[in-house]
Amino acid sequence: MLTMAIWLSSALAVTATEPNVAPHTPDWTCAHESASYSAVQLANAGLIQINSIDDSKTEIQVLSKTPGAKGFAAIYRIVLHAKDGKSVAIITKTSMVDGECPGGRMTTYVVSQQFDD
Repeated sequence: MLTMAIWLSSALAVTATEPNVAPHTPDWTCAHESASYSAVQLANAGLIQINSIDDSKTEIQVLSKTPGAKGFAAIYRIVLHAKDGKSVAIITKTSMVDGECPGGRMTTYVVSQQFDD
């Protein structure tokens, strides 16, 4: 658990280079696929209802991106918005391999509270 906390805090310390990801780029595609996968996880945990998500309002922020031989590994901050105005923020650690995303194991963290300066 300590390792996860250290990894997550170091990932969050990275300054995002793109607060909004341009549509139909590899980052956008990977983040949206990751968001869909995470939404299923959140629904299975009883945190959201999948049919209540308004995909047009999904927010994506690249926190970290590392190129690899067959793609890239990325950490995204994604905010899913429900049609009733509620939202849930998540951090996903994922990868794109040979054009597939998630290209392997994906980890999702739910952000319960955010503190801004």
